[in-house]
Amino acid sequence: MNRRRLASGNRDERGRASVELTLTLPVLLLFLGLILVGGRIWLARGQVVDAAQSLATAASRADSEAAGRAAANRALAMLREHGLSCVHPRLTLDLSGYRVPVGEPARVRATLTCSVPLADLAVPGVPGSTAVTASAESALDTHRRRG
Repeated sequence: MNRRRLASGNRDERGRASVELTLTLPVLLLFLGLILVGGRIWLARGQVVDAAQSLATAASRADSEAAGRAAANRALAMLREHGLSCVHPRLTLDLSGYRVPVGEPARVRATLTCSVPLADLAVPGVPGSTAVTASAESALDTHRRRG
């Protein structure tokens, strides 16, 4: 009976499912890990873009360059308290718009760079963290005193 089965092409397929699972499971886990990494970077990017816009807006509402810098730093501290998920945020402000004469259009620019941690996801080949950078501009009031 066994010889007939082998001769007709019906081979014993016991263990085949185990072998298929063994081969496909690592690929599926790697794919899931990459989805998690991409999701974390995407969410962090959204937070950093929103934060940069908030920082630029805070800086543009101040009366002077020094007050604009202080307002942006206060806004950054508030964002950290409210769960901005980045490590070692670095804020760069371009407040040269405060030196433009009143009556002429001017802008301030905020650039925020954050390090997003990825090491806790334990995905092979993924670095421990990645940098996410966003910039935003906000207009200064054309007719308001700039000190």
